[in-house]
Amino acid sequence: MREQVPDLDPPVVLQAGATELQATVQDAATGQADIMRRVLNVYNDAIVQTFVLALALAAVSILGSLGVEWRSVKKPATPTKSQGDKK
Repeated sequence: MREQVPDLDPPVVLQAGATELQATVQDAATGQADIMRRVLNVYNDAIVQTFVLALALAAVSILGSLGVEWRSVKKPATPTKSQGDKK
């Protein structure tokens, strides 16, 4: 973020959160017309990287699950004696 928006302090953006991002950035950097566009680009890149990481980890976990042996967890059915059977 420092390379693309050097005038803005990162803790200001982090403390604002997503809902108050626009108001906080405009208050912190008055007089700069394109600062919101640059901040949104950085924010978008961070979110995309987070989802790409989650997707990669999900794919790796699927590969790991292929090596697990499948076993039945059902209990074997117990035969019940009917009233007509006498043994």
